[in-house]
Amino acid sequence: MKKLILVLLVLIGGIARGEVVIPRGVSLGLLVGAETTLAIDALQTTWGQRNNEWESNPILGRHPSDLAIVGYFGAAMVVTWALWQFLPPVWREIAAVVIIGVESWTIGRNASWDVGLKIPFT
Repeated sequence: MKKLILVLLVLIGGIARGEVVIPRGVSLGLLVGAETTLAIDALQTTWGQRNNEWESNPILGRHPSDLAIVGYFGAAMVVTWALWQFLPPVWREIAAVVIIGVESWTIGRNASWDVGLKIPFT
């Protein structure tokens, strides 16, 4: 948690100095894709938690709370954006492709268990 706070403070400092990296073109698409796949995985995880399915992510545990799910995926999304701010352009895109690949595999695996893209808030 202390590391996350440190990252947030560094980001806020960069924003205050006007040093925010604004992605464009393909880079923007990759960042949006990475963040979107994380959000879909979070929705699937929440749906599974509310329907007594077990979670395979060892960080979250077998039956995570809503707070744990939101905290975990929120932190993952902030870290993804932070990578965009600090990595060189080529590495930003590589990181996004890796995140999209891992999350797409996870989303597909969840879908094969009939989770699909269900929204848990209904």
